[in-house]
Amino acid sequence: MKRHCLIAACGLIAALLIVAPLALGTSEPETIEVSYSFDEPELMLDGPYGVPTMPGALIMQRVGQPMLPMVPARILLPEGSVPTKIEVIAGPAVTLPQPFQPRLATEQLPTNVAAAAPQQGTFLWSGEFPGKLYEQHSIQHLRGARILLLNLFPVQYDADSGLLLYYPQLDVRVELADQDADLGQRNFRGKQSDLELISGFVDNPELLQSYPERIDEPAATYDYLIIANSSLVSSVASYKTWIEDTYGISAYVKNLSEIYSSYSGVDNAAEIREFIQDAYDDWDVEYVLLVGDTDPNGTQLLPHRGVKVNVSSTYEYDMPCDLYFAALDGPWNNDGDSYWGESNDGAGGGDVDLYADVYVGRISADSSTEVANQLNKTIAHVHSGYTKKALLVGEQLDSYTYGGDNKDHVWGYVSGLTSSTLYERDGTFSASAVSDAINSNNYDFVNHLGHANPSYVMGLDSDDIVALSNTDPVLAYSQGCYSASFDNRWSSGSYGSADSVGEYFVVKTDNGAWAYIGNSRYGWYLPGSEYGVSNIFDVQFMDALFGENKRQVGDALYDSKNDLASSVSSSGAERWVYFDLNLLGCPYIPVMCGGCEISGACYPPGTTNGDCYICDPGSSATSWSYNNGATCDDGEFCTVNDACSSGACSGSARDCDDGEFCTGTESCDEDANACVSAGDPCDETEICVEESDECSPLGDDDDDDDLDDDDDDDDDLDDDDMGDDDMGDDDDDDDTSFCGFV
Repeated sequence: MKRHCLIAACGLIAALLIVAPLALGTSEPETIEVSYSFDEPELMLDGPYGVPTMPGALIMQRVGQPMLPMVPARILLPEGSVPTKIEVIAGPAVTLPQPFQPRLATEQLPTNVAAAAPQQGTFLWSGEFPGKLYEQHSIQHLRGARILLLNLFPVQYDADSGLLLYYPQLDVRVELADQDADLGQRNFRGKQSDLELISGFVDNPELLQSYPERIDEPAATYDYLIIANSSLVSSVASYKTWIEDTYGISAYVKNLSEIYSSYSGVDNAAEIREFIQDAYDDWDVEYVLLVGDTDPNGTQLLPHRGVKVNVSSTYEYDMPCDLYFAALDGPWNNDGDSYWGESNDGAGGGDVDLYADVYVGRISADSSTEVANQLNKTIAHVHSGYTKKALLVGEQLDSYTYGGDNKDHVWGYVSGLTSSTLYERDGTFSASAVSDAINSNNYDFVNHLGHANPSYVMGLDSDDIVALSNTDPVLAYSQGCYSASFDNRWSSGSYGSADSVGEYFVVKTDNGAWAYIGNSRYGWYLPGSEYGVSNIFDVQFMDALFGENKRQVGDALYDSKNDLASSVSSSGAERWVYFDLNLLGCPYIPVMCGGCEISGACYPPGTTNGDCYICDPGSSATSWSYNNGATCDDGEFCTVNDACSSGACSGSARDCDDGEFCTGTESCDEDANACVSAGDPCDETEICVEESDECSPLGDDDDDDDLDDDDDDDDDLDDDDMGDDDMGDDDDDDDTSFCGFV
């Protein structure tokens, strides 16, 4: 799928067309137009049925309806405007000749529930389905930018003929009106990283020109914010210094007690979010690390926000959801009842904010020892080098669904990375095989689909995890149920005294994992299919890492959510996983080498090797690149303005000319580290005259016309007197004696 702008949304013309009606005083509405083009869909067999797919498209999954491509349209709106009319105009349709039997969406199931035989059901419809070209999802905000979120339907199923048709082009036209109402969005900061994020996400980035430029820099800026319980503040001090020194960013540690004393939210979690909102606005914060466990039955060092979600008749009223601390626009309990995160809890009674403005991770630790365990492993991960190898673990979910099939589907979105598999389908999965593989230190990344609960994942229980001996920690990602239930809740509703296995992986041992991504409640799968919702989130995470090159774990996790926001409705598995998939770890750290991997070590972008070589992944991710133009010092006195060129440092010749004629020609003496002069430019019969820049003959010190005398007044050639007119005497008279004659 390709996106491109029409005249009304491109470059400077867009700005003129948007502003001109106001300037001219006309009533013509402001408009945005964006054109989308699509390739012919590819038919993928999902059992005996087909699922058409397109690049960039999601798969619509509404129970009992055909699974067809659904393309998110993310249209940037001018600041302070709302859509009043949306039109989607289709070009000529193309009908595919082969008969097609679509797969109908069925109920998603928790990954700890075995399904009966999948039932296709009957699709009762006449004419084209879905019978519309688009639906409006919501208006969202990303770092202050207002985004209209639509779902486009370029593929239609003709139920009468059993054929598919698709539209190679859809044109979207949006009419706008000004709206002054406060929708609770954060400030548009205009910082470079925000502009890059928004530009890479929306379909019409040219419209960013209409947003205000950044005028004033904040008095203080911090890229990375650490919020820690007061008992753990000292435990993160050295990590703050390390991350600043390693990545050249600025970090700030905030004592949780200071937040509680300065804010007055409805509860402690609300006060933390209010502080993060202020840190976003005032300090330019992009990453947030929460430090402290949230055990309801123990010492609650840092609270979680529990949200309400349901999938059909399965309800959860207190699902730990760190997206609450990341998506900062508007309220999350607009109606003020006991439940947070409902679809009417956002600004104006709409849905809550779905786009993350900051990237949040959590260290769910009870003690300074547990904090040190995870942070030391995080540092070890960065320093250990990157093997570029992943371990895929797949269990059998039911008689029709194998985790290995789903993992293979996920891995189809990855390139440039080798992997090994431990699949129950292939007879290679076991607890000991998983432990041995992790202990081999051959893997950076473990990706799992299978059964789990708060005390069991990947075939391992908490004792197995503590017994791990690997020295190169991994990132673990699991679709299993409750493995990251960091509030210790079980599916029965009771709370255990032990921490979840996800926490065991990261804080209970100095081996295991440096970070863990998992579900605080159920994961969800689609029996007999690779299109389970948790698997789709996994696909998007891998695409963020390797397709979009978002190598930092927080960036990749929240990008996977942002990309799936248009699939989130008021209930359902998509909303569930969107909320319960959390990161136990530092959000800033790269999963794989996000810079340059050279001789087994990973160097962050911008790292220099000497003055004239730099890590520039855009030029090379495996070697040092020339740092052309960088200031350097070649160690030579006789060169100045030294700069790097093609890996070498050199400068232009030092100008030693002192501007004085009478000091002669100057030159640079490298041995003496000085400028030296050739000396007086005049010979022994001359004298140097600086005022006229010339050499004048010697022996002429008076003002008369004789050639060899010492007097100042006469015209004779050889006398010593001062006043007479004779030419050869020493007296003062006027005699005329000459040569002895009288």
